[in-house]
Amino acid sequence: MKCSNCNAEISDNNQKFCMSCGKEIIKEQVIDEIEEVVIEEQHLAKGKCDNCNKPINKGERYCTSCGEDLKNGEEGTSDFNSDPYMNMAEAKEQLGQLKGFIMKNKKISGIVGAIIAVFVVSLIVFGIMSGMPFSENKIKKELVGKSVNVYGSTITLTDENLESLEVINRETIKKSYDDVNIELEIKLDKAVVTTEGSVSFGYYDNEWTYSSCYITDIKSIDTDSKPEDAIKDSLKEQTLYEGYSTEIDGNLITEINNIECGELNSIEGQDFTADIKLSNGIAYQEATVNGIVVFDFDEEVWAITEAEVTDIGKSIKEEKVDEDALKEMLLDALVEESSFHMERTETNYGGSFKIEKDDISDFTVKNYVLQEGNKIRAEIEGIAKSDKVSEMAFSGTMIVSSELLDSSYYNDIDVKITSVKIEDPTIEEIKSGILDETVSKTEINYDISNSFKEVKRDKSEVTIQYINGTLTVDGKEVQAQVVMSFEEGYSDEPQSWKVSGVYAQDSSYYKAF
Repeated sequence: MKCSNCNAEISDNNQKFCMSCGKEIIKEQVIDEIEEVVIEEQHLAKGKCDNCNKPINKGERYCTSCGEDLKNGEEGTSDFNSDPYMNMAEAKEQLGQLKGFIMKNKKISGIVGAIIAVFVVSLIVFGIMSGMPFSENKIKKELVGKSVNVYGSTITLTDENLESLEVINRETIKKSYDDVNIELEIKLDKAVVTTEGSVSFGYYDNEWTYSSCYITDIKSIDTDSKPEDAIKDSLKEQTLYEGYSTEIDGNLITEINNIECGELNSIEGQDFTADIKLSNGIAYQEATVNGIVVFDFDEEVWAITEAEVTDIGKSIKEEKVDEDALKEMLLDALVEESSFHMERTETNYGGSFKIEKDDISDFTVKNYVLQEGNKIRAEIEGIAKSDKVSEMAFSGTMIVSSELLDSSYYNDIDVKITSVKIEDPTIEEIKSGILDETVSKTEINYDISNSFKEVKRDKSEVTIQYINGTLTVDGKEVQAQVVMSFEEGYSDEPQSWKVSGVYAQDSSYYKAF
């Protein structure tokens, strides 16, 4: 404390007179020094200029730094909305009342008056501070440990990845709520992302409390990974769509040109367009792809989330046919057929066979011709093998469409089985097959089926065998004939031998051989 007359230091608050000039020390001097403390707190009541972001005092008409018109004394956007805390005029008014109280009470000593003043001023300063919303640094600290959602990925904010935070504007109601629009810069391992967001605080139990934070927009993504690179690298791996139903295999794409990306969109990602060439090795079509590419915050790379083919051109024959592609197209068309027939002859009952693509061990395109309408007529032959079929030869003609997208043409497949070698049914297959069948009006149970003994079999037909043998029925040996045929299985079941009948020797269906 200093003397108000000579400015000398006064070390003892109980002194009544200055030791330097003899001036009487009045309690007002104590109050004056405390008032200085309150005045120094006036920076708490400063906002920021909307133009230059420099501090401004409440009530100023123009910014003292850049001259910006502050709209008739209205303050900047940062800290004054809705007058969230006690202003300095209120503080000075209460300080004046404090002065009057101490000066009127002569019995209050200087040190006691100072203590009272400090206590009351503390309450005044608390009144100023208690409703004040968080500063930028405080908001940044409050967000550490919180999570935000960007493009469906969750990012937890830390001291390390939260590079910077700037308040753009805010709406504050004194001791009620504080909604703050912010710009966040988040540093990831491979990228720096600048976003805009909104953070909200509520006022509970005399203090501001964090409520929520969410990202509203993505301003920029600084990374070595580029959207154009992701489109080139991964478009062929996508399932493309034409309209709502037609699926197009991305592997048909042979060229990608003229990639253009739009602006970032925080909700849907980044729009893009590209010109593509679709080819199956026999014909090609040019088209445009419209899609969306987003930044995958988990992998920290750009990725395609949606792609649609539009503006598809006419199908045009390739100058040079890809022989391997042609062979693959014919194979796919061949195995789409439900079954293939072996023609019946005098010595062969014939039958139907299914050809699976994985069963084909040899496939040859003997010759082909490109017909009008992008159709291909080819003569083919091949060999197939399966679990029970040791060898099956087939040959014929095929007329298939080479159109990439038009599926309205039905392929014309005229392929026949020319020869088949089938493994014989085993005795175990015979015994299990006749279970629950009927012979001599008796249902074959496990004991009867297990008693079957083969005597002779007729293998004159490829897909049917007649196996003669004996069964023990009610303790008697019965001559019986088991007829087995090689049939297609149900659904995905393979072809196999199945029992088509069991006949006693006296039955009219019993075949003599």
